[in-house]
Amino acid sequence: MRQLVLLICISIPTEAILMMNGAGASFPGGLYSQWCSVHQYHRQQFVDMECSYVASHSWEGKHRMLQNDASLSYGGTDADLTPEEYNTTELRLVPVVAG
Repeated sequence: MRQLVLLICISIPTEAILMMNGAGASFPGGLYSQWCSVHQYHRQQFVDMECSYVASHSWEGKHRMLQNDASLSYGGTDADLTPEEYNTTELRLVPVVAG
């Protein structure tokens, strides 16, 4: 007995926009902004996305992440987490830029 199986892929458009907003250290600001533009361009066929990075002060990225700032997806800093911050949050530091 033969079975016929049909697989259908349906793309359902959505008006939701994925927002990736970062802030913090000024040193990597130009690089992060460039990465946002490139990532947004290459992902546009898959998701409607907006990505930005506001370069200000190194302490701002860490501070806003520790305060669970809902408008921030990632923060840039050159300041390490204290042992207490490391043990009481789920934040982790990932080296990205050296200079």
